[in-house]
Amino acid sequence: MMYNAEIAQQLETLITKALVARLEAQGHKASGKGSKSLETKVRESGQGLLIAITGEDYLQYQETGRTAGKLPNIDALAKWVKQKGIASEAKEVKRIAWAIGKNMQKIGMHSTNKRIDLRKRHFITNTLENGKNLINKKLFEMFDKNFDLLVTQHIKDSQVKSTIRI
Repeated sequence: MMYNAEIAQQLETLITKALVARLEAQGHKASGKGSKSLETKVRESGQGLLIAITGEDYLQYQETGRTAGKLPNIDALAKWVKQKGIASEAKEVKRIAWAIGKNMQKIGMHSTNKRIDLRKRHFITNTLENGKNLINKKLFEMFDKNFDLLVTQHIKDSQVKSTIRI
């Protein structure tokens, strides 16, 4: 398949905007750093097209959640507590961040009332699944445009060969 950069760019923009919208709809917009870091790249690979989505490291936990057992980074949680306006005094910020961290260590991330809240997981997977019709449409446009280009090129090549033979 010939790669069409224009349609690939449209697809990248479409997916990135959808991911940002879902992330923000879930309430993940304390600093906006995660949303701003999201990037989608569409590349041609040996077996077709590859859609790569990148962003801040912590976004992996927004996608998969975090299992219980390991204490998360308390300094990162403290920064989040402050950005969310939950507390502003340094001692209170650390105390709240520590409590959140201990809760995450005990029951995992994306949890409410000691139960995992799956609605906030899989923002990438769910966004792609919900947008698959639009994504398929863009991919079809890419294929259709490339098919037209291939046919046109083949006709031109045939005409040149026919001209040379005469």
